[in-house]
Amino acid sequence: MRLAYLLKKYNIRPRKSWSQYFLMSQPVIQIMASFARGVVLEIGPGLGFITAALAKKADKVIAIEKDKKMVRILQKEYIFDNVDIIQGDILELDLPVFDRVISNIPYHLSSPITFRLLEHSFELGVLSYQKEFAQRMVEVSSPKVSRLSLMVQVKADCSIIQYVSKKSFYPQPKTDGALVTVNPHQKFPTDTFFDQVITGLYSHKRKTVKNALLSSVDLTGLSKDSLRSTHIPYSEKRVWSLTLQEVRTLVDALRGEEFLCSPANTGQ
Repeated sequence: MRLAYLLKKYNIRPRKSWSQYFLMSQPVIQIMASFARGVVLEIGPGLGFITAALAKKADKVIAIEKDKKMVRILQKEYIFDNVDIIQGDILELDLPVFDRVISNIPYHLSSPITFRLLEHSFELGVLSYQKEFAQRMVEVSSPKVSRLSLMVQVKADCSIIQYVSKKSFYPQPKTDGALVTVNPHQKFPTDTFFDQVITGLYSHKRKTVKNALLSSVDLTGLSKDSLRSTHIPYSEKRVWSLTLQEVRTLVDALRGEEFLCSPANTGQ
């Protein structure tokens, strides 16, 4: 088995603190590789199992790996003519231009990596997440919805392709995984004020909109007196039940001068 061979040869112990859970299932790897087109970005190639499959389908693969030991393995064990291996941190590097991103990303960095990717222009993402994280990404108007769900859905259309058994990874993580397609699609522009209001609202998602806003003025910079005395759209709806369009309408209404403690909070 190639996994055992490489671990033994290079005396590798997967670093759980870096979410080094290597995907071993060839059927799952082949599903991921079937989406490869043009220039593909891979985050955390690890031992190169997904990289090798991507290289057969893509014009070019750009593999970004933080672990120097993994970079050395990739360079020594494979002969690629269309793979660029970059050693570095995905959250710190200037990302190259790419068409698609296909990766088994580090679980503990799922949120920052996802938002980092959505700052860039690309066609499609096929990413492996923890099952629970993936389910939160696609939730809408549900008690399970979160700030993450809302912010991702503003910027992309996401759907779960399939769930992946935790037995498909080594070492075995605590939960199953899921393959998610991410299609960038900015529904409407956002700014600092929007982010502040969403953070405040979804910190109290089971409360009514009005009560959630009153409980989070320290985050939003809104006036408590105005929130109590002025009409607020959807004020009696539970935060979790809001649709994306309702959230947009609500935030736009809260931009009114009567709600703001100071102009600085408009995020403009």
